[in-house]
Amino acid sequence: VEAVVDIGSTGLSVGYRLGLLDPSDLIIANRVIEHTAGINYTATDRIRLQLNGSLAVEQEGRELDNNRIEAMVEVRL
Repeated sequence: VEAVVDIGSTGLSVGYRLGLLDPSDLIIANRVIEHTAGINYTATDRIRLQLNGSLAVEQEGRELDNNRIEAMVEVRL
């Protein structure tokens, strides 16, 4: 499930994504739910900045520190 909202003509957009991975009934502790929120800024038609934060919620018995913050700069040549 994913949703993105553009904020007028500012070049900003915010989004949220819910990801669910539960690949097998044969393995008891393998479900991961991931919440990701992000903001994009399109400075020009060639430059875009993006910042995302993800929170991973893992099934008991499988917990790892998978939370992260990611930043990206895209330049189209």
